[in-house]
Amino acid sequence: LDNKQLESDTVSIMSSLEFTCSGTITGFLLGVDVRTGGGDRVEYPAIWLWNKTDETTYTRVDDSSVEIILGPSNLSSDGVYQFSLSTPLQFTANQVLGIYQPSHEDSV
Repeated sequence: LDNKQLESDTVSIMSSLEFTCSGTITGFLLGVDVRTGGGDRVEYPAIWLWNKTDETTYTRVDDSSVEIILGPSNLSSDGVYQFSLSTPLQFTANQVLGIYQPSHEDSV
C-alpha cells in the first residue's frame, strides 16, 4: 500500500507497545471478522513497523508491510485466528506496530 492509500484510511499505532529490544515476529493471534472478497472489497488489513521519531511522530519502516489474509484453515475452535508469517518480521528497539484497517466498504 502506498502513502496515498494510507492518508485516506485508518492506521492505529500501538505506541504503548514500543519494542525495547530487537527480535523477530513469526505470527499473530487475531480475533477478526473474515469477509468474502470480491466486487469493491479487495483490500486486506495489514501490519507495519513504525520508527518512533519523537513523542508523537512515527515513520513507516520500508518493506515491513504484512497483509493479513485469513481463511478457514487459520481458524481455531474458539474463534481466534492464528496467522503465521511466511517471512518473519524483524524489529528493533523503539519501533512499534501499526495496524492498517481499510474502510468497511473496501475491506475483506
